[in-house]
Amino acid sequence: MKIKSETFEKMAIPFTVSIAAEDTFLACRHLQKVVPQLKKELSRIESDYSPFIETSLVSRYQKGEKTVLFDNDEFQEIFAATIMAKDLTVGAFNPYFSDQYDPTGYTKGWAIEKVFGQVLHPLLGDKEISGVCLNGGGDLQFESQNHFFWNIGIENPLSLQEIISSYHLENGAVATSGRSKRGRHIKIMGKADLEQVTIYSNSLAYSDIWATAGIAAGGTLFNRLISKFKLTGIYMKQNGDLVIFERGRFQHVSAT
Repeated sequence: MKIKSETFEKMAIPFTVSIAAEDTFLACRHLQKVVPQLKKELSRIESDYSPFIETSLVSRYQKGEKTVLFDNDEFQEIFAATIMAKDLTVGAFNPYFSDQYDPTGYTKGWAIEKVFGQVLHPLLGDKEISGVCLNGGGDLQFESQNHFFWNIGIENPLSLQEIISSYHLENGAVATSGRSKRGRHIKIMGKADLEQVTIYSNSLAYSDIWATAGIAAGGTLFNRLISKFKLTGIYMKQNGDLVIFERGRFQHVSAT
């Protein structure tokens, strides 16, 4: 099986689209077709939801133009999802920053999942394509057929050349949140004792919410949330200890 990939930058992060097929020419041909489509839609999403673009829907909403929320169905969907996420995570995931609504922590995962469904999922209608994957800044949505599996390595945030765990998966989404790559970008509401959190689920938007919430919540609260919502993934404490959890059940691992 051959995997052909192409990387480009949008939304200030690198995106890599990968297609698995026995026929390299077929995979390359599909890449040439889908990459422009992905770029176009991601550019559109950025222009609508980036708080750093003055004319975006988010910026207009922040300035008091509340009608944009009611005039745009997609913005309504995002707004509702982020408020629900705040409630489910007991405030650990918070779409408000300095009292301003800012869904940036949600829109990246949501955008990857959305464009994946629009552009890459349909490729699996071709039985010669065994897998498709979209990686945005280390967060992935992927799907397979023909018994093909994606090998996904989780980096050690304390030593980025090392892999602390790996997943061998056909379909789903993996999101990782932590301090190593983007600094202390998450407001901590509990004890600041988690260095990195990785969540696996069917939805990247969902995985991303919980990965972010885990860092913000701290170990004590996050453990309760893991059990309650039967989450699957792995987190690393600041002392290097690893905790693996599957469907809400824990397996503690010694320090790396």
